[in-house]
Amino acid sequence: MADKGPIIKDFDAVAPVRRIAKIAGREVDVTSIPARVTLDLARFKDDRDEDKLTALEQIQATAELVSRVAMRSDPTITADWLFDNLTFEQMLDFIQFVLNPAVEKAEAQGNASTAK
Repeated sequence: MADKGPIIKDFDAVAPVRRIAKIAGREVDVTSIPARVTLDLARFKDDRDEDKLTALEQIQATAELVSRVAMRSDPTITADWLFDNLTFEQMLDFIQFVLNPAVEKAEAQGNASTAK
């Protein structure tokens, strides 16, 4: 048998569409959602669905998740920074904008799994 050489797949080339949020006068790149944040989002969803979190805890946990994405672009954007610098409506819209790609991907994977 002839050696065909290595198979190489460049995962750096699999880049999602760039997503920039403008908040409190800053441009924040929220394109990349780390795998750990996605796992923590799943854990959060499980806890929420099992009524383990109060409404306040849900808001705080979600802000923490979103800040971990935003901090990759701007390390000063913590959950506290978000609470201090955004209105509640801005915060809800920002959370949805940041986490929507991860939620959509998870839902698509769930639908694909149940279709099999």
